Amino acid sequence: MDCLEAMRRLPDRFVDLTVTSPPYNIGKEYEKSLVLDEYLSWCDRWIAEVYRVTLDRGAFWLNLGYLSVRDRAKAIPISYLLWDKVPFFLTINMAMVTSLIECDGAKALARATIILE
Repeated sequence: MDCLEAMRRLPDRFVDLTVTSPPYNIGKEYEKSLVLDEYLSWCDRWIAEVYRVTLDRGAFWLNLGYLSVRDRAKAIPISYLLWDKVPFFLTINMAMVTSLIECDGAKALARATIILE
């Protein structure tokens, strides 16, 4: 079942915490690659559903990676492309920590953590 379909079955303000690491749209074998605008639109839709089902004092922890944007950046955090499109970033009562970097050998992970107060 698709995550959007599953979340639409949940009532409003039902979830305390969402922790997710969605597909990064970078060509992994388990993901369907989309044009950047389509990918960001998909992210906008599922994040809006997460927002709808999250309690007012709930939390949303989002783990995203980097992608390359032609003529713009070789490695831009995906969260930078989403911050102005999703309700969590537009909510006044929140604290946000973005781009926490953890290095594990040659791998690096960027995390955007959004905590509603």
